[in-house]
Amino acid sequence: MRGNLASAYLGWKMSIIALQGISSPMPFLGDIRADRLIKASFDVFAHPVKSIEFINEKSSMMKNRTMSVVIDLILQQSRTYTDNVLMKLNHKQQEIGSLGMILIDRYIVSGGWMAAYQQKLGELEASGMVTAEADAQAVVYADDLVLKTQPTGDATELAPLFRAGGEFGRAFTQFTTSLNWIWANLTYDVPVAFKDAANKSLPDAVRKQQFSFAVGKIVGYAMAGALLGAVMEGHDDDDDEIDKLRNWIYWFFTQATASVPLIGDIVDNVVEGLITGDKPIYWGDEFFPGLKKVLQGVGYLTTKEIGKGLKNLAEGGGLLTGLPVSGTKQMIKAVNEGPGAFVGR
Repeated sequence: MRGNLASAYLGWKMSIIALQGISSPMPFLGDIRADRLIKASFDVFAHPVKSIEFINEKSSMMKNRTMSVVIDLILQQSRTYTDNVLMKLNHKQQEIGSLGMILIDRYIVSGGWMAAYQQKLGELEASGMVTAEADAQAVVYADDLVLKTQPTGDATELAPLFRAGGEFGRAFTQFTTSLNWIWANLTYDVPVAFKDAANKSLPDAVRKQQFSFAVGKIVGYAMAGALLGAVMEGHDDDDDEIDKLRNWIYWFFTQATASVPLIGDIVDNVVEGLITGDKPIYWGDEFFPGLKKVLQGVGYLTTKEIGKGLKNLAEGGGLLTGLPVSGTKQMIKAVNEGPGAFVGR
């Protein structure tokens, strides 16, 4: 009943790659200096093979890491054996269609890992620790930071909410699984850090570090939301300066509002209405959109609305079988309306 929604929504979708490149580095800013993160990221992009080999030799976690349970599901389904030629071709396009997401995640996360490793290694060596021990601790630190700030295909790292209920439960949480990390960071890690920063029994250095971590995490997510908003939405031609300011303020909050489990879209719409003054649009939840489209298509055919019927049947069939429904729509939109579609406009 859920079909292959992950492949249908994510496969061959260029905007996912662009937006991943904008948002993924931001959570690292709570722990890593921005200049170190930028330098390490450029180094990884300049020497990708050498950098990935170095990281894989140091960290078994990074060597075996996958980007999300959703992408793991796509790859698992695409590698399922079948004798059917059409299904084989469909499986191959699903696998190829996910490569862009996998590669951008790999390089972005590798840049964050490398920056964390180099920063911690420098701190430990400056304190007088021998190189071998400092290196081992720096690897552990970088691994922990990646697990704490980035989605992963390891289901044991998910909050219980996202692991419960089997297939039926995933019908409710399937679109927000990767936001689990943002929610955990903002509702647990940041408050704990502020609490430690206010704890006068702790050393001043620890309190300052915890305060810096909490502020950096908030700023990182706020900047990610602002950049995504500017790229995906931008300002309308008739927006005055106050309207633009309200848009920026709303965008700063979007990473937090969208990450609220189960009702993130509703919370986000309410906040948008409160800040920008725009009328909220409440979208109906569709737990089984592929099935719904097929049934709508049949309904249109019975009333002799052939065009609408065939369109809905085609889209529903694509959602159920994992054809690149969203990616195809985006390409058509880019041809008709301009390349802005490739960044989600």
